[in-house]
Amino acid sequence: MRIALYGGSFNPLHLGHLSIAAYVLSKGLADEFSFLLNPHNPHKSRAELEDPQKRLSALREIVQEINIARRGAAGGPDAAGAPDAAGGAGGAGGAGRDLLSVNDVEFYLPEPLYTFETLEYLSARHRENEYLLVIGADNAAKIERWYKWRELVAKYKVLVYPRKGFDAEQICREYGLTYLPAPLVDISSTMIRKEPNKQEFIDYYLNRDYFCKVFDNIKIMVSYKELGLVNTREMFAKAVKGGYAIPAFNFNNMEQMQAIIQACVETKSPVILQVSAGARKYANQTILRYMAQGAVEYAKELGCNIPIVLHLDHGDSFELCKSCIEMGFSSVMIDGSHLSYEDNVALTKKVVDYAHQYDVTVEGELGVLAGVEDDVKAEHHTYTRPEEVEDFVKKTGVDSLAISIGTSHGAYKFKPGQKPEIRLDILHEIEKRIPGFPIVLHGSSSVPQDIVAEINKYGGALKDSIGIPENQLREAAKSAVCKINIDSDGRLAMTAAVRKVFVEHPEEFDPRKYLGPAREKLKELYIHKVLNVLGSNDKA
Repeated sequence: MRIALYGGSFNPLHLGHLSIAAYVLSKGLADEFSFLLNPHNPHKSRAELEDPQKRLSALREIVQEINIARRGAAGGPDAAGAPDAAGGAGGAGGAGRDLLSVNDVEFYLPEPLYTFETLEYLSARHRENEYLLVIGADNAAKIERWYKWRELVAKYKVLVYPRKGFDAEQICREYGLTYLPAPLVDISSTMIRKEPNKQEFIDYYLNRDYFCKVFDNIKIMVSYKELGLVNTREMFAKAVKGGYAIPAFNFNNMEQMQAIIQACVETKSPVILQVSAGARKYANQTILRYMAQGAVEYAKELGCNIPIVLHLDHGDSFELCKSCIEMGFSSVMIDGSHLSYEDNVALTKKVVDYAHQYDVTVEGELGVLAGVEDDVKAEHHTYTRPEEVEDFVKKTGVDSLAISIGTSHGAYKFKPGQKPEIRLDILHEIEKRIPGFPIVLHGSSSVPQDIVAEINKYGGALKDSIGIPENQLREAAKSAVCKINIDSDGRLAMTAAVRKVFVEHPEEFDPRKYLGPAREKLKELYIHKVLNVLGSNDKA
């Protein structure tokens, strides 16, 4: 769990403090925001809070009140989870999780610690947590005076919010800190204490109902790590080195997901669960997220904890990629191939900059694949230009690159009489330009002719079509191609099985009677792909 620590006297806690907390949480920069109360600097101007223990009680009271109000609004339990003296707030995860906590570790230490020592102490006691530090630009400007400030900055992420009279962005650049572009609420506890007779002022900045409303509608970002998923970084590095490709299978429903996991567990293969924008609309983003989490647990139940990625296929906008990242995707593709080169670079870099904040990997694309698949349509293909790839990768910072070398989307790739061939020469030239960089092939279904014949036998009307020869895909998988997308073949397999049941058993109306055989045929197809095309078996 990522916990943002915000130190101070909080005498009293006010709108400025809460606005910073709300910003950090709403942007998904931390899973919990913890107020680290300093008991050794009581303000004597408010007698009732001079005693550090009284200040602690007052702070804890309002923080718990906000947690209870928010969790009640979310349908959570009435009672707040008990805070851990050195860890964080209790309570269940998800929408009902406590967002705020009071970290009172310094009350239990024999001697006061410097900030760096406090972070070290907490990290040692709670190794499962990742601690961030939140400070104002006024404090950041004096960071050179801090005890072991260089070690602090090198080891911990320090978020700096704006304060009036300080150039927060320049300070961050100078000291290697992270700028937090939160709204400037230039209010301090001292200012409030100096205005004891202005009731409206006090009511505004100490209004607990308002504090609760601030947090009522915060959209809590779901980290893919909480779902048990992984990103593609390590997975691709192993694949490139090992000369195999990771299967990227698209899914829209439960049976497809079950077939994918069963096949990959049986073959001990890592896998990428792909979701297109169309699939996301069809199945609902929340359901897909829980299906991915279920896939992780299902694999464990089947006896092999295989690495699983949840990937957005052909994201066409920054907003779509951002939404998927916030909903627990561990990898996204931003497809700017329809744009000019300069606009493709700019859009891809924007997604990369956002995704990498959350350790989400990004796939870009150069070149255009012909064909139709969901919302992705192109009449003609444009081969990737090898001379562009090095510049594109360098400028965007992408983690992998989809290229166009003759594959195409959909079931109708090559017509009878055409030579089904991908341009391995372009692939090899690209490898020379960016050696060892992860390459992705889209539109790589082989359109098995026996499955097409079976569909037509049982009432289908598929036109003649030829896919990508599997021997060419295997050759590509031995190179830097470490991810191969397969969707249409799976659709064909399921359709063949369903049609067969409908023709041979027209009396059937139980979906399990035709979706069950469809799932089994899909599983058989994917096992074949893993073993004979991708070579990813026994690599989990």
